[in-house]
Amino acid sequence: MTPDDTGLDGEQVAALKWAFRELDCAIADLNEASFEISHEEYPIATHVCPTAYFLQFSTVMIARPKGFPFRTRTKLHAFLNRANTNAKVAKFTLEGDKPSSELGGWMIMASTRFVRGVMGGDWDPSALNNYLLLWLQDIAEFMLLPAPFGFVTMKREKPQ
Repeated sequence: MTPDDTGLDGEQVAALKWAFRELDCAIADLNEASFEISHEEYPIATHVCPTAYFLQFSTVMIARPKGFPFRTRTKLHAFLNRANTNAKVAKFTLEGDKPSSELGGWMIMASTRFVRGVMGGDWDPSALNNYLLLWLQDIAEFMLLPAPFGFVTMKREKPQ
């Protein structure tokens, strides 16, 4: 693999997906370079983008005001600041300048990068499990923080 080639080959991506399946995650392919996981016990949809240098996890949440809608982002920024201070691995950011009318709230992006320290796609299953659990814990704690709004997350679709 050349230093300019940041993508994983098909075998490495397949091995990574298998490792997530071993950690009780459902897998959905998004394209040839990325996929979505959702843990059996905490079914939030997490987009995984693997490279030779790191794994990037991300998910989108919608913040909807409780009661009267707030017109400014001040309360939301204060909340995100508190959430980022408490988070172990996730970073929470506000997407957009105003609430989305079609989604009925503010879009919040949660993301993190799991850097292994060496180039390649050979991920240690126990390290992957620890990082996944820290990620899920950050999302759960974010959802439980007291706030003047509620949250909606992307969740895995259950088979009919």
